[in-house]
Amino acid sequence: MKEQFMNNNTWKYCPDNLTLDIGYYAVDLETCRTAAETLDWIFQVAGKMWASPEVLGNLILALDELLAPQSTLCSFGRSGMHLDVAKHLANHVTNQLK
Repeated sequence: MKEQFMNNNTWKYCPDNLTLDIGYYAVDLETCRTAAETLDWIFQVAGKMWASPEVLGNLILALDELLAPQSTLCSFGRSGMHLDVAKHLANHVTNQLK
């Protein structure tokens, strides 16, 4: 499986299955289609015993780097935006991370 470390070296982006992986836990990016779904992942990780402030902060930075949520999920505070994650990652992020 091809994996790419994000800038923070905590979470790895795995383009083969569109996840962010920390080794013992993975965030399925394809389920981050809305701001609420993305926020749910953040709070799921925050509730884990192993989720230090650094791990959680690095997750947020990785999600920001990959999904650009301010422009793709909640631009100007709008709710109801839906992101085709696979298409977004294929068109924008995968090329930037090569």
